[in-house]
Amino acid sequence: MASIAKCARLSTTERITLQRFTAQAQAVLGGNLVSIILFGSHPDSDVDLLLVVKDLKKASKALDSLVLDRLLYHDLLLVVIPVEELEFARQERLLYRLASREGARIL
Repeated sequence: MASIAKCARLSTTERITLQRFTAQAQAVLGGNLVSIILFGSHPDSDVDLLLVVKDLKKASKALDSLVLDRLLYHDLLLVVIPVEELEFARQERLLYRLASREGARIL
């Protein structure tokens, strides 16, 4: 697992936002949150996150409020893609394979 602080491609604002988002995601989703993978983000654009959860339906409403809060708080666009753990494990979509191979697991 990569440390957010060691992700050189991120600005200080992005690191702080990710640390806060990760902590809030853990608090809101609890045991439903399996992992958070940072992938495909480019400096000065957006931050792409794949959130792996056990139950997508339970996570959906909570995720909306988390992303909106982070976007408004730091004026930073978080692109959050939630996926159920079983679907992610099957690796049927190219996005999941790329995130697994090239992404940084931050939780």
